[in-house]
Amino acid sequence: MAILCKYTYDPLDRLSTVTPLAQAVANRFYNGEQLMTELHGDRQRTCIRAGAQLLAQQ
Repeated sequence: MAILCKYTYDPLDRLSTVTPLAQAVANRFYNGEQLMTELHGDRQRTCIRAGAQLLAQQ
C-alpha cells in the first residue's frame, strides 16, 4: 500500500499539516476552532472573520 498523503493533528485534534506525495507541506493555523491561515509552499491563505461569518479571504 502506497502512502499518498500524510496528515498530522494538533493536541486539540485539529488538522495541522497536510503533506501530499512529492509536494510542499501545507500548514494550518487556527483561532479557536476556526481556520485562520494556511501556508502551502510559497502560497498563503488568510481568513478574516467576525464570529462565524467569513468577511474576507486572501
